Amino acid sequence: VRFGLSLTALASLRGNVLNQSLLIAMGEVLLSILLLTIGGYLITRHIKSLLSATRRVAKGDYSNPIDVTNQDEIGMLAESFNTMAITVKNRIDDIAESESRFRTIFDAAGDAIFIFNIENGQVIDVNQRMCEMFECTYEQALQLSLSDFAADIEPYTLGDAHEKMRLALTLGPQTFEWLTQHLDGSQFWVEVNLRQAYIGKANRIIGLVREISERKQAEEA
Repeated sequence: VRFGLSLTALASLRGNVLNQSLLIAMGEVLLSILLLTIGGYLITRHIKSLLSATRRVAKGDYSNPIDVTNQDEIGMLAESFNTMAITVKNRIDDIAESESRFRTIFDAAGDAIFIFNIENGQVIDVNQRMCEMFECTYEQALQLSLSDFAADIEPYTLGDAHEKMRLALTLGPQTFEWLTQHLDGSQFWVEVNLRQAYIGKANRIIGLVREISERKQAEEA
């Protein structure tokens, strides 16, 4: 009995196996590309939503939360971001309300109130009574400094004003009478109380000013 193998059949079989392997490999590559494309789209579309939301928040728009319902890490991140945005918005609203209450009380005070920069004597903030007393607008007031309130008559000069500031910083609150002037140069008498205060992290001088022109005229009479 003689057994034999046909080389032609083996070569054909090998070719078929190689072709099938190549087809399977190409199918796996295409399937992998398809899965990566779909997975990448599903991930990046949520990342784009996160990126868009962060840009809105950076511009102060907290009204549009991220709409991601997935329960994966992206969904958890979106939920945390929405919670953070709501918290920030609530705090901003609280600060705005507090600022509004402060401004209302500040402007309702019967005395003129100044807040000065200690380093250069520049006016940082004033209330409505200050604008009425010195006959200026709020915008004009913020352009003023100590030199604008000194009558430039001894002992009511700019140097004297700086000395009063120094005493308020070193010895505590200072109360004194002062000859000051409107923006048009007309002079009038005031009683001033200067005191040091920390506003935020900055050291400032707060000035409370009350007009006493009538009292001074009565004293002179």
